[in-house]
Amino acid sequence: MQQGSLTARRACALASLFTAQAGASVQFYIASDTQSRLYTGSLSDGVAMSVGPLGLNANTTAGMDFTPDGRLIAVDQLPFPGAIHEVGLGGGSTLLHNLFAPGVFVFEGIAFGAPGEAYLWGDVLGGNDVLLTVDLGTGLTSSQVTVDFGTGGVTNMIAGATTVRDDGMLMMIARSGELVEVDPLTGAASVIGNTAIPEWVRGASTYNGITYVLDNAGMVYEVDLYDAQTSALVQVSGYNGTVFNFAVIPAPGTGIALCGLGVLATRRRR
Repeated sequence: MQQGSLTARRACALASLFTAQAGASVQFYIASDTQSRLYTGSLSDGVAMSVGPLGLNANTTAGMDFTPDGRLIAVDQLPFPGAIHEVGLGGGSTLLHNLFAPGVFVFEGIAFGAPGEAYLWGDVLGGNDVLLTVDLGTGLTSSQVTVDFGTGGVTNMIAGATTVRDDGMLMMIARSGELVEVDPLTGAASVIGNTAIPEWVRGASTYNGITYVLDNAGMVYEVDLYDAQTSALVQVSGYNGTVFNFAVIPAPGTGIALCGLGVLATRRRR
């Protein structure tokens, strides 16, 4: 493990000591397919309250998370292959950019690297998926790499959610539970382990060095992005329909320094 990564993890752990219990100072946002509503609540109890319409079709919204500067950004699969929107914390959304990527059928996840930079997981029919680096300001793609497991063949692994580890590696959690590490510069990928999450993964979001993952049944887990160790945290309740997408942010009034809201970068659904 790189020393910078270890130092970052220790700093995040120290910051987390100011939280009385896991999730106590973390606010979550989810989207439900019933009337495509946006909900919010605290991870201390998991109770969700509707704040308004999502402004997008939740069934085709393939990823949603907060940028390091606190903007809630979503990727929609329509129009194909997708579009980036900013979601209001009181509901509604604003189109930022329509996306285009040769060979990509639809996008399956979004995560954030350096300020103003988004990683988009692209689903390629009949081939290995790709990872795009996109400028949030312009919508232009600065790089597109093939996710390569070094096997020489197609890896049929359906992306469930993506987030960024504190060393800058893009992490994908497959619907089947595998935790995958991807170098966003080269696309080189490897399976870290299986999280053993029993339901389809619907979203992942990182705050203060802790990665929270939501499954299809509304259960939130904590997942260690270095070894795939997983523990159940809280059951989300109070929403109607099927839950889609998931993002976390410090609860209002929380006096904790951000230590990985999506990413603390040190280098640079099918």
